[in-house]
Amino acid sequence: MPNGFIGGIPEQEIAAIFEAKGVPGDAGAGRATRFLRKLSDLIARRWAVGEDGTGAVFLLAEKVSDAMNGRDGQSRPTLINGNDPISDHVWLVNGQLANAHALTLQWETGGSLAMIVEAGLGHLPAVTIDLRDRERSPQVQFFPNGCGDLDAMVTLYVGDQPIDEITMKGTLDDFYENTLRTPMTVSAGHSPDRIWKESSKGIPQPRPEESIEGMLLRHLKAVFPDHDPQAQSATADGYLDIAIHYADRTVQGHPARRCDWVLELKALADRTTNDNSSSTNSEDAITKGVRQTIAYSNIEQSLERALCVYDMRDVANDDETCFVHVQEDATDNKIHLWRWRLMRSAEEGRREKYPLKADSHRL
Repeated sequence: MPNGFIGGIPEQEIAAIFEAKGVPGDAGAGRATRFLRKLSDLIARRWAVGEDGTGAVFLLAEKVSDAMNGRDGQSRPTLINGNDPISDHVWLVNGQLANAHALTLQWETGGSLAMIVEAGLGHLPAVTIDLRDRERSPQVQFFPNGCGDLDAMVTLYVGDQPIDEITMKGTLDDFYENTLRTPMTVSAGHSPDRIWKESSKGIPQPRPEESIEGMLLRHLKAVFPDHDPQAQSATADGYLDIAIHYADRTVQGHPARRCDWVLELKALADRTTNDNSSSTNSEDAITKGVRQTIAYSNIEQSLERALCVYDMRDVANDDETCFVHVQEDATDNKIHLWRWRLMRSAEEGRREKYPLKADSHRL
């Protein structure tokens, strides 16, 4: 392959496409996230034409032909076009929805998912869709580990409404609880990113903030499949961490981009990756984060903005003491100040989550 070509395409042509169209919304997304975004498009089309039904279940198979082996169902290769009803079926599909089968399982929205487990399909990633309340957007839940693990459930938000504060904070809380809270949750997430080099000593990996950003971006792309979360977008004032856009329309019907949120991330550590005391002043870092949030939010004209602090320090502080010196500036500029503490061990996580009176007697 000659130099200056990627996959037979000139690098200049690829650069021109990116310059004109920007980074694709699916860039960096995994298989499940791409599936969720495809499915969200299908739900939106069916919702817009008044889908006559109560809901459905979609099961994601690595290879549909293997999953269908020995099972009864009808092939619906044109399902992705959005012209066929989806309700009252259990669907077995691939990630592109191009290979779709309606299984001969009797599904009732709101009913038990045990029937899917009993059918031997409980291990497949599953999405349940509830369309019973026409006054609300479709209610969608994603079970990444399948119907056999109902505890690992993520609520997806579909539709064109701006993401409100409660929804965003809940999403970030879920991300923390399921992905970052203790070293074990980080490992259980099977992410290529790592936060700790040696958690028991508080030694972080190099650039933990960037690792958290990458993990969070993938989570946001899954939870908000109709939106376009992007990281490290270049602005006149630097690179913003995460901006969440929605492809909107003006009153005249022209394409437009609405920015719902700007998220500025800070990871605070008291040790360096070489196990030396960190020279970073935490108060200065938070002050800088507030200023960056103001600048990037003004550039993006975002509806909401937040400074998100991931605290890796071995200190018994709280949100109030962490943010007291910037609280007035944050209030003046309508910035949400949110903080999560990353535990250094599962034991520390248990002590924090389940405090006991006996703890006061510990030496």
